Amino acid sequence: MVRSGPRMEVRRMRSHLYIWILGLALALSGCSKASDKPGASKKKATVLSSIPEKVTVKLLTAGSGPKQKLRYRFGAPQTHQVVVTIAMSVGVSTQKRSVPVQKMPEMQMHLTLDHRAVSPTGTLQYAFRLTRAGLTGEGGGAMKQRFSKVLGPALGLLKGLTGSGEVTPRGVATHAKLKIPDTIPGSARKAVQSLQEQIQQLATPLPLEAVGVGAQWEVLKPLTRSTLRMAQSAQYTLEKVQGSKVTFALRIEQFAPSQDLTSSVLPRGAKAALHSLKSTGKGRFEIDLTRPVPRGSLRYETTMDQTISAGGKSRRMQLTLKVNARFTPVAAPAQ
Repeated sequence: MVRSGPRMEVRRMRSHLYIWILGLALALSGCSKASDKPGASKKKATVLSSIPEKVTVKLLTAGSGPKQKLRYRFGAPQTHQVVVTIAMSVGVSTQKRSVPVQKMPEMQMHLTLDHRAVSPTGTLQYAFRLTRAGLTGEGGGAMKQRFSKVLGPALGLLKGLTGSGEVTPRGVATHAKLKIPDTIPGSARKAVQSLQEQIQQLATPLPLEAVGVGAQWEVLKPLTRSTLRMAQSAQYTLEKVQGSKVTFALRIEQFAPSQDLTSSVLPRGAKAALHSLKSTGKGRFEIDLTRPVPRGSLRYETTMDQTISAGGKSRRMQLTLKVNARFTPVAAPAQ
């Protein structure tokens, strides 16, 4: 019988950490989706301290000046392409050593969306495919090289994935599903699940009420990343409306209470316990109400404290993750 030694367990723990980073980065880089339920105006933003039971959206203030109801106006079949670039810096500290925050290779994904049909109520039905996915930039430093070694192949497995989805005129994603081949291993499936949510969240949630410049609305939702349960608050501030172009600022906050975690990439018999997780971020986006893909960027920072126990030993780790996610629409190739 071949037994896994301490070094093997450490390597698998690192894989667990890097795959978790990939899934978290993919998930956080998307915008929140909304429900179709109305909210009252002039409310205070939610202070996250627990996980909500369902997705809610509420108008905080209607803004000033001329007001209108913002709605997507999807038209004839067309193809859209967007490049999602995620630049990360990661730092890890344990009881024995600390690795300062280091810049990692960028993750880049090329996503194509095809209009299939628009319902009488204006809901868009679309198909999507991931044409490219991988890491860019040269490796440097042991942590950066290990990051590339683990996540490079995981991202490569995402290339060619296809699926379908629907989005309402209010930017509510009512359906989004990836076709996941059986050849994709369990560890990479976590990245696939996060990517699916990111695609579902490309459209921006819009309030039911008529709004003007300065309007603010909040989307509060529960999140699940594998076995990790979190809450997210996204607050939008309307800055400008010019024709079909809408510009807004975005602030993100995430919170996770202490909880036990499980992962398929942990050594057999190992356990992980989350002590705390907090994320804050802000960005600016421009959307075209005739297109389902945004242009803009989001910067956020996540701090996570967890303990991994295996073989009678425990290792407590504090993770710092800084991310800059950029969304860049590009011209679709001629058919």
